[in-house]
Amino acid sequence: MSGQCAEGCGRDFDLRSSATKVSGHEHSASGAHYDRDRWRMRPHQGDIICALYEASSDDGGALRADFDQWAHEVAAVRGELDRKKKVPPAQLKSVLGAVDEPDLSRFVYSVERYMLARAYRLIVCCVGGDDPLDHAAPPVVEKAAPIVREIDALLDRLVPGAQKAEALEIAALLSEDGPFADLFQSEFMHLVPRQVRHAIGSYYTPQWLARHVIRSAGYRCEDAESLRKSIIDPACGSGVFLVAAAEEIRQAVVAGSIDSHEAIHIIDTKIHGIDVELVPCLLTIASLTFASSRLRREGRVTPPTIPRGISHADSLEEREGATRVDLVVGNPPWVNWEYMPAEYRKKHSALWPALGIFGATGRVMGYSKEDISALFVAHAIHFRLAGDGSFGFVLPESLLKSASNHRDFRRFELGQLKEPFQVSLVEDFVEAKPFEGVSNRTIVILGQNGLRTAFPVPFRKWGKLDRMLQPTTGSGALNGPVSEGMAQLASADDASSSWSTGAAAGMEVHRRLDGANAYKARTGLFTGGANAVFHLRLNGRREDGLLKVENVVERARRVVPQVEAVIEPRHVYPFLRGRDVSQWRSQAELAVLLPHTADSKMAAVSISDLRESAPRTLAYLEQFRGILGERKGFSAWEEKYRATDFYACQRVGEYTFADWKVVWRYIAKVFTTAVVGPVTIDANCAPQPAIPNEKLMLIACSSPEEAYYVGGVLAGSVVVEHVHSRMVSTQISPSIVAKIGVPRWDPSSSVHRQISEVCAEGHRRVAAEDDVTSLLDELDDLVASLWDVSSAEARAARQRLG
Repeated sequence: MSGQCAEGCGRDFDLRSSATKVSGHEHSASGAHYDRDRWRMRPHQGDIICALYEASSDDGGALRADFDQWAHEVAAVRGELDRKKKVPPAQLKSVLGAVDEPDLSRFVYSVERYMLARAYRLIVCCVGGDDPLDHAAPPVVEKAAPIVREIDALLDRLVPGAQKAEALEIAALLSEDGPFADLFQSEFMHLVPRQVRHAIGSYYTPQWLARHVIRSAGYRCEDAESLRKSIIDPACGSGVFLVAAAEEIRQAVVAGSIDSHEAIHIIDTKIHGIDVELVPCLLTIASLTFASSRLRREGRVTPPTIPRGISHADSLEEREGATRVDLVVGNPPWVNWEYMPAEYRKKHSALWPALGIFGATGRVMGYSKEDISALFVAHAIHFRLAGDGSFGFVLPESLLKSASNHRDFRRFELGQLKEPFQVSLVEDFVEAKPFEGVSNRTIVILGQNGLRTAFPVPFRKWGKLDRMLQPTTGSGALNGPVSEGMAQLASADDASSSWSTGAAAGMEVHRRLDGANAYKARTGLFTGGANAVFHLRLNGRREDGLLKVENVVERARRVVPQVEAVIEPRHVYPFLRGRDVSQWRSQAELAVLLPHTADSKMAAVSISDLRESAPRTLAYLEQFRGILGERKGFSAWEEKYRATDFYACQRVGEYTFADWKVVWRYIAKVFTTAVVGPVTIDANCAPQPAIPNEKLMLIACSSPEEAYYVGGVLAGSVVVEHVHSRMVSTQISPSIVAKIGVPRWDPSSSVHRQISEVCAEGHRRVAAEDDVTSLLDELDDLVASLWDVSSAEARAARQRLG
């Protein structure tokens, strides 16, 4: 290491010329010190990152070789960094300056290598300015040392003042008191613009949430014995959960329940973390070394050491023989398995069935969207957790609520012996939105190994939380609204079914609604990725009856040329999008070209039939043949239809052409329904069935009376609350209503007829913009009576819905 210890350098350097540390502070409700922006981008940081960026593209240079190796490793673990969305060049230029065509990978490499060097310098200072390799440094530090030496040599040559600025900032950091925190979170967030972080999937778990999880899992400063437990984060990142553990230890020292000697020993030997990338590992070691250094300084303990519990490895590779710990915590990666790099999937694909958490085959497997977080949780519990150990994980809500995915995971038993683990508490942070700038559907699961999950499971729902006001010290109690409820299986006789969550009173009522729905919900029309070909705007009708149309290219994901055409009306229908539907109201503004029939269903009308009956329609489609042939939205079993007729669409059946339908939005915060009947697309055209798109779910009905009956039942408050209890994120899929025992329409039933009449009147009033409150009371009572639910229970359900 070429740089000096921060305590012994930079006396003639003016810190104010390069650092703009924020002087204004805020205080949380707990009294804990909170620095809104611990660091802002300093000029020397921009200089360092630019120097690293240039060096990474210098052919023959050491950092170019290092970049190539880094890029290879990143691709194998994360995939292409900009695979989801492209980053506007201006976002990178805000840091890099006048770079003509900035490269995202080189930028991320430069920031990460800067932070690697910064973490190494912090370790140097924490061990007294000596080379860490003289202190029995762990393998992670040994791996980082050669890279850091290359970086230091580069900076000594190109940005000499930056080294002094870095040294002074670290010296200032070492002199601070207060709670321990992840030292690199805010640093990374200021160096990398938000849009870039989101593009590469980089989200930091806030310190307050990490601390809440470990305390909820039983690792608390008030209980000195709990701090003697071994703890691991199998995907530790920069170490936020492990630093939260160190903070519990620090508070125990302050309280006098353990001394500094024991505290340092715990950090050095009982706190473990694993990460597949080198930089996060070193950041974690630096933060824990800093924590030990502070405890040594305050407790006058010598000599300095570097914690050895952090491993640079693929956590999923270590299986039999892995060291067992008392507590597993963390926020594992949330990535759809199919989006993981091919080599990564190949390496770990056998783990899913080996752990017993995925056994789907055939068409079901083709639709499965398993998340890798489930694999991390199952692996950590099965291979790393002691038989009676505890766990706490931050996870996506879909692991518990997706009807089609994670079914085997939800059995909560692992391996060939089906060893059980217990989920004892679930906390819902969906409304709290703990992650900066995103609305991930976040939950926390807590539990213990070796026990079976028993239903109902306690369920705690947090309301909106101000992230700035959450405590980092003291009791750690969160500041915000919270309600207690319960979770139960959506299907009581199916241990793998999705979960239903909510207030305990509502859950009891929901059980009475359970049953097989007499009606099957379907997904609306899907074009396979060619909306701009099939979605049409009508520009009038010719005297010969032909329609003048133009394709709708606005908001289409794929660029398609806009054309005007004259086509036959034979396969043109009124079209409904999600935005066209609200509670008891719908309005078709566009048309859709659908070359299918109720008889042909998934098979399109043949080319020969189109050539004979609708040649202009065929000519219109022919000009998009190349685009239609490149659609990627078809699964393997659907591909045969497109292979036969290049313009075939998906999700088409007899139900698509039903005159009367009940529809609702697939993506919505609130479950709202509308009854849709035949619609005229032109003044001179007879009414035709409206075709919902894939953003709408539908139930086909045989008459208006039946449709208003079904729509009325689904609008009852007890049913709406039942749906909300099973929603995944804001998704209201057909599977959610499949388990609600809606009876088949019976025109001889007075209750059924009344429900139909009330719902029809509701649609008329909404169209006239009249009040429907009195109708809702009547409807709630009628719908509740179908399942022997009282009027009081129905009113309570509506009150809970707000």
